Amino acid sequence: PETTLRVNQLDAARLDSEILSLLTSGFASAFRLFHEGVFDRWRPEVDALLRLVVWRYTTLADRPSPGDSLQNVKYRGWPHERAGDGRHVDAGMQRLPARQKYGIMLLTIVLPWAVARLKRLMDDERWEDGERPGVQPYRALRRVFTVVERAYEAATLVNLVVFLKAGVYRS
Repeated sequence: PETTLRVNQLDAARLDSEILSLLTSGFASAFRLFHEGVFDRWRPEVDALLRLVVWRYTTLADRPSPGDSLQNVKYRGWPHERAGDGRHVDAGMQRLPARQKYGIMLLTIVLPWAVARLKRLMDDERWEDGERPGVQPYRALRRVFTVVERAYEAATLVNLVVFLKAGVYRS
């Protein structure tokens, strides 16, 4: 069985992040021609759209991400060979079921978009401002959101340590 080095998986994730960053900066340059602040207001949607395009042509199409391709990272479940006409040849690998692919989309695209939008709403509506009348229930919700966000960050750190110590997959 093929093994993939953990450092290659981390480098592939970093490359994917850098590629998305380059695409986002291209959109930011295009939006400079518009009224100031337009890109900042629509950034969560631009990020989600770019991630959706990458997801469509990688995960949904049973292909590696750009970073995985550059690092030659292969996971179980990806077809590794192609026929002469470009079709996939089943090399004994299982493909991800559609339900799992759409679950990946929800967790890596839709959820981060919703969190970014909720953060923006909380900031725009000043949910932490104790002086505004009627904002008390929202302050409690903001605190819960902050606690959940910190717990997620801690879990991400623990996952990274476990992955570096004995992991096979980075997520």
